[in-house]
Amino acid sequence: MAGVNLLLTGRPGVGKTTLIERVIAKLGGQLRLAGFMGRKVGDWPTALAMTHVRDDASHRRIIELQNDPRFLATVYPGIDALGTLKEALADAAWPIDGSTALAESLMYGVIRRESAYYSGAISAVGALGLFQIMPLTFEKRPECWTPRTTGQKPTPTSYLFDPVRNTQFWSCWVRKEFEPRTRDGIALMLVNHHAGAGHLGAWMKTWKGRAIERDLELQIDTYRFPATSVFVRYVLSDVAIADAGGLFETGAGASRRDNR
Repeated sequence: MAGVNLLLTGRPGVGKTTLIERVIAKLGGQLRLAGFMGRKVGDWPTALAMTHVRDDASHRRIIELQNDPRFLATVYPGIDALGTLKEALADAAWPIDGSTALAESLMYGVIRRESAYYSGAISAVGALGLFQIMPLTFEKRPECWTPRTTGQKPTPTSYLFDPVRNTQFWSCWVRKEFEPRTRDGIALMLVNHHAGAGHLGAWMKTWKGRAIERDLELQIDTYRFPATSVFVRYVLSDVAIADAGGLFETGAGASRRDNR
């Protein structure tokens, strides 16, 4: 992956921030520069970071950014802009509510949050690739990967840094562990992905016979891991946007691979 790194050094007060603002203005604004970094340079992590607005930013700044006609196209790039992912997601999708388009939107949302579309991503705890798969998960699901042509077992890094194989493995793992067939099952699948089946099972036991068992908002608010709550909320939002925008539809409500 190509990348561009800018390093500005100097003592506080010499104008580094002002210089960056002038560079952005010269290039036509923050979103235009972010779009260039993503589509031309291929550095989507940097592109998405450039569009991030802090929670404590002024309401006016947030509205200005979101009202720009380039906003959605930059922060939710079309699948054609993501190279090999287009066919990888289509091949790995399964029907949700009768259409594979929703499964593709789901995978798109997970990748966006987990790796910002960067196939070489490594987390602080060792999760690998697009879907941030742990090496132990890879080891426990040999039926979800294929041996090398020599018959040798692949290593997690050699397998999971490949975007197509990473996508295929995650799809297989999800379908073996907790395959959502309806929209109602997506949130629990995301918890399983992010926090693990053990924690999900323990939390679900505490919901039995209570109102929370039928209240998704309350469930998300009370996950024991705040990071899981944030992840699930963000991915569900991303899925809704990708699905509403028809990123994976070729006709009126029809997926490329409906009813496979």
